[in-house]
Amino acid sequence: MSRYKHISGRRRGTSNSFLNIRKRATFEEKKKLGYLINILNYTGCLFSDDLFEITLKYLNTSKKRILYKQVISYAKRVRINIESYHNNTEQLNESLKDLFCNDRLKHQFYRFMSSYLNEIYKHTKWDESKINQKLMNIKKLFKLSETEIEVLTLSYLYNKDCMFEKLADELCMYVDVKTNFRSLSTSKKLLHIITRQNTSDIDKAINNGSALLKSGLLDKDMDVPHEVKSFLDGSSNKPINQNYFSEFSGDAVPLEYHTVEKQHVETIKTLKAHKPAHLGINVLLYGMPGTGKTEFARSLGKHLGLNIFEIKNIDADEQSDEKSLSLFRYRALTACQRMIDTKKSLIIVDEADSVLNSEPEFFAFSPVAEKGQINKLLDDSVAFIIWITNRYHGIDDSTKRRFDYSIGFDKLSFEQRKVIWQMSIRKHRLARCFSDADIDTLASDYEISAGGIDIALRSASRVYRKNRSRKGIMGIVENIIKAHVKILDQKQDKNIKKAGSPEYSLDGLHIKSDVNATVLIIDRFNKQWSQTNENSEVRNMNLLLYGPPGTGKTEFAKYIARRTNRRLIIKRASDLLSCYVGETEKLIRNAFEEAEKDKAILFIDEADSFLGTREHAAHSWEISFVNEFLTNMETFRGMLICATNFKYIVDSAAIRRFNIKLEFDYLKPEGAITFYKMFMGRLIKKPLSQPEASEIGSIGYLTPGDFKVVYQRYSFYNNNEISHSQLIDALKQEVASKSGNLGKKMGFI
Repeated sequence: MSRYKHISGRRRGTSNSFLNIRKRATFEEKKKLGYLINILNYTGCLFSDDLFEITLKYLNTSKKRILYKQVISYAKRVRINIESYHNNTEQLNESLKDLFCNDRLKHQFYRFMSSYLNEIYKHTKWDESKINQKLMNIKKLFKLSETEIEVLTLSYLYNKDCMFEKLADELCMYVDVKTNFRSLSTSKKLLHIITRQNTSDIDKAINNGSALLKSGLLDKDMDVPHEVKSFLDGSSNKPINQNYFSEFSGDAVPLEYHTVEKQHVETIKTLKAHKPAHLGINVLLYGMPGTGKTEFARSLGKHLGLNIFEIKNIDADEQSDEKSLSLFRYRALTACQRMIDTKKSLIIVDEADSVLNSEPEFFAFSPVAEKGQINKLLDDSVAFIIWITNRYHGIDDSTKRRFDYSIGFDKLSFEQRKVIWQMSIRKHRLARCFSDADIDTLASDYEISAGGIDIALRSASRVYRKNRSRKGIMGIVENIIKAHVKILDQKQDKNIKKAGSPEYSLDGLHIKSDVNATVLIIDRFNKQWSQTNENSEVRNMNLLLYGPPGTGKTEFAKYIARRTNRRLIIKRASDLLSCYVGETEKLIRNAFEEAEKDKAILFIDEADSFLGTREHAAHSWEISFVNEFLTNMETFRGMLICATNFKYIVDSAAIRRFNIKLEFDYLKPEGAITFYKMFMGRLIKKPLSQPEASEIGSIGYLTPGDFKVVYQRYSFYNNNEISHSQLIDALKQEVASKSGNLGKKMGFI
């Protein structure tokens, strides 16, 4: 007796049970009946009660009565006692089941049912116009064999309709209780019985090298992917190719707007011009996110006059691991190459990390995709394909060698962004809306790609055309960019000119060196720096600023940036220190490279975090990132400014590498008055009396930072609401709040 309690029941939107076959029936009904006949031909018997109940579904009341009479007549001829069944003719199903319980009558049932089912199959008109056409579409798209498409069809129906599952599972019990249809390793015999395909062909269809498994059309659990199910069952009305790729029809930024070197573009154009029809071109664009790789690929396609097709990602609402995503992209790329004119087209595979990265990521235990499959995919391609990846370190060397060309994308420099802003502003006819200072601000503050710049200006140009006024255009552009930067989770550079306090001045600072001589040296270095290139002699200017907190070190660095008209790249300990071994060294190296490329001033705050003395290092990595910092100082072509509150813990080798060392100390009385007038003069118009000035000069341990704090606290008041005594008391409170730490050494030694 079968383990099933019921033979009917609805699953995944299918029919309740096997229907009585009419003169015209569906493709699925044909398959159900065909599989049932194949199973009966193999077994030669109705081997379970549930299988018998399934066959009864194909008999109408008239046929059931005929069957009942034939079996009773046969039983009488062979003298089987059936007296207890005679009175049950009103309840045909139950009566037939009772008769089937007699072992001597089971074969008679089988002969009648087998003959009748074959007659139904032979004389019914089957409607194959819809799903069969879809299956043939998939067969052609992925070049499946006859056996492979039969296996795919059975797997699809098995997972869709409970009656297919019941047939397969009943057969499992008959063949071998350990056999499982959901296991590739044990399903070969079952597939042969149900589909009547040759055993050797079945073996080829379900081995690892078959088109079915290689493309992910069938997985190890005999399941088919979501987009194939949706296509076959009609829940998705779009053609299957629309699941895999789409044609890009939008605008692309002109190719000259990109900062990719001209020889790269010329090389790719040459490769495309000489591409044989039967061979593909694979170009890899790699680098960190937000550097304009996708925009460049689209611009290149438009420039070459090609139709651009973009491979899609798996639907967001489908739960999928990276391997499933990789197989989906494989199917999508295969389908795309077979459905488009590859001579006139460019295929873009964006976010190709899951496809190309064959090595596992940190804490991953198995590769995302097999190296051999990736390499064969590249070898077999016949199209011009641009692959875009951010995470390229995991690509196997054998895969890297298969790319015809590759271009690395770094973060755009300030000068590059500035040029893009200028060109894009001219393109959108907004030149009168932006000053040179506006362009400098936008290029300095926002690290976005050419595409992001173009989108912001395109939207701003619509507002301008409608209003014909430049008023508010800058604000609109900045709001669009801020939203763009936020959604991409990018950091925004802070404009050094927006200090949040009155303009900084050297006047009044207590610097224990000749500041004017220092500034003169910096000016001369800056002039020579402007004329250097990557082939010039390594010349640098390294400044160490040290002293108590708030004494003006950071503001001095900003002052130097404004004076030299250079961008200031500010890096703090939180930006450069990482918990991963080796990552801190990489971040330090990247900071120096970015500053050198941009010809910007690199300002390292809290420099003692990187330059602590190596004599007391407890771990090897502490020595390692100090060495990395010192090495980059030696080879850096540019200006480095480091600030620390604790000079005494800085490594002696590092101190020797600084050309200029400036000690910042607490303000002298005259300096305190200078800063008071500079900050508080904007808060209160009443002149400062001599006693009040003397009181300010008598406050010890004042720093420019104290004045900034008090200024910001009272900047929300009206002039007539504030008195000098209030401000002086506030300064005293600031000093008192830190007096417990004055003169004490802080930090780890």
